[in-house]
Amino acid sequence: MSFQQAPKRNLRDHLRKLNVPARVISEAHRIEQVFRLSAGPGFSPDVSEAAQLFRAEGTRVNSFAIVTGDSMEDTLSRGDVVALEFLDSVYLDPVDDDRNKMPKSEFCSRIEHDAIYVVAINDNIDHRAYTIKRVRVHELVAGGWLCQISADNPEASWGERGHVEIRKTDRVHFAARVVGIVTASEAAEARDPVIIPVTDT
Repeated sequence: MSFQQAPKRNLRDHLRKLNVPARVISEAHRIEQVFRLSAGPGFSPDVSEAAQLFRAEGTRVNSFAIVTGDSMEDTLSRGDVVALEFLDSVYLDPVDDDRNKMPKSEFCSRIEHDAIYVVAINDNIDHRAYTIKRVRVHELVAGGWLCQISADNPEASWGERGHVEIRKTDRVHFAARVVGIVTASEAAEARDPVIIPVTDT
C-alpha cells in the first residue's frame, strides 16, 4: 500500500487583505520595521526585540514581513508581504507537571486557534530563529489541551511532516500575529531590495 502525501492547505482566502498606503510602508522601512521571515527552516531577525515605534494608523500593524521559504504554501507563498502585530511577552514555558500548565482559557485569550504567528521554539528563541507557522489548540480526550504548530505544506522539512506538538518540556515564544496579507501593488513597495534593512542569513 502506497503512502499518499497530504495536500498543501490553501487558506489564503481566509487572510485579511490589506491596502496599505505607500507612505506607511516607507515609514516602516525608515525605522527598520520590514523584515524577511522564513516560512521554512532558517534564521530570521529577532522580531521580539524590534522597537515598538511604529503602528499603521487605525490598525494593530506594527511591522511587515517578507515571506521566504515554502512551508506555508499554498496559503502564503515566497515573496508575499504580511502585516504583523507584535505580542507582549506571550510564552509557553516548560512545566514539570501538567497541573502547572497554563490553563487553556488563558492561552486562548492571547492566541487564536488556527491563526498564523511568528514563533520560535526552545533553542531557536536564543538563536533568534523565528518562523511563520499556523498555531492550533486541541482538547485531549484524557483531559487537558495540546498546542500544535504546523506548516500548511506537509512536504516542508520542518517538524514531523510539517507538524510540531508542543510538549510540557518545551518553551515557545509567540512573537507576533499575522494580521493579514498586503495587496500586490503595496507589496511591491515593501519588497524594494534597495531599502530592505534585513537580509536572509
